[in-house]
Amino acid sequence: MEENKEKKALSSYEKKAERVLRDGERVDKIIGSVSTKLGEITRSNEKLSGFVGRIKVISRMVKNYISGNYRVMPWKSIVLLVAGLIYFITPIDLIPDFIPALGLIDDISMIAFIYRSLKQDIDEYLLWERDNFSI
Repeated sequence: MEENKEKKALSSYEKKAERVLRDGERVDKIIGSVSTKLGEITRSNEKLSGFVGRIKVISRMVKNYISGNYRVMPWKSIVLLVAGLIYFITPIDLIPDFIPALGLIDDISMIAFIYRSLKQDIDEYLLWERDNFSI
């Protein structure tokens, strides 16, 4: 997927993310849905461990932001992270998730795009996490 397509696809999800971020319960529900979907993916395909790892980092970043433990990143970054999680759990996106073998391609591409776009924010978070929680 080209970057322009990814940016365009994410724009409606960013609007949803801004609304969701105003309600901690909704964020918790999204994180729960992400966890459930990750469990399904992990059981069905061990080759996706890098992708699963990225989603887990994003989930932890969002949890720590919402809890107030980590507020260093800009609002735009947290919105993009939540938009990515919403995109990930939405079954009908650019390539519907129910299409075998192809359904996750756009999700993987989108998360990779977000990871590249927020590399500095993610790296700073991982350093903070390492220093504060021996993971």
